[in-house]
Amino acid sequence: MGGASAGKYNIKSCGKAHAWCTECRPEMAAALRKPKRPRKEHDKPCRNCGSCDACLGLTAPEGMKVCRDCQETKPLSAFSRRNDTGGYRNQCMQCRNKGMAAGRCEGCGKSFVRHSPGRTHCAACRPVVTKPCARCGKEFVGSMDQRRYCSPECRDATLDEQRREARRRVRLEALQAYGGETPTCVCCDEGTLGFLALDHINGGGHAHRQETGGGGFYSWLKRHNYPAGFRILCHNCNFGRQLNGGTCPHQER
Repeated sequence: MGGASAGKYNIKSCGKAHAWCTECRPEMAAALRKPKRPRKEHDKPCRNCGSCDACLGLTAPEGMKVCRDCQETKPLSAFSRRNDTGGYRNQCMQCRNKGMAAGRCEGCGKSFVRHSPGRTHCAACRPVVTKPCARCGKEFVGSMDQRRYCSPECRDATLDEQRREARRRVRLEALQAYGGETPTCVCCDEGTLGFLALDHINGGGHAHRQETGGGGFYSWLKRHNYPAGFRILCHNCNFGRQLNGGTCPHQER
């Protein structure tokens, strides 16, 4: 259904008529809209807030203001404005910059603003702060506290080592879960960890590894509390069993 109009009143397709026509609606909406509450400025009288100049008794003539630190009455031009409210600050610029003493750089001899008493060099002559790389020990400019490595190569090499160590630990836990503290091959008693593997007793290992995502096989076993149906074989016995129709060549001797 399309909209219809009766005089100046706009009737929409829902069948409800609005209280004002299209010409008067913006003016009435603006008139009924509640005005925003002005933000309170501390240099104007208030209702006994306890922090403005009037409540603290720091009254000053028009165009003047009392500094909270030095208690001197100064013109408003001696005070900087706040970024949030736009009002004048409670401290004059001289008191705010009291800690910024002028000094002379020991490197180039130029005058500079010294924010701390122990600073002896300007920003151009100040030595660069470096820290050692967590991997190679090379000194580099540590612009951020979170940065620990001097280059992406050192970072990536460390991450690769951490991933390999995590995979080795998960694999060792799976072998020990099925073979005890010192796992060995159930066929030939091979005990070298690099030669051992987990074998599906009832077959179907290839399809199972495709379901678990290949490299996540040991993690899958850990998440499922190491279910039954697996045993430890060395790679020779496992591969020979696959080529010999399910029987290890050691058992034919």
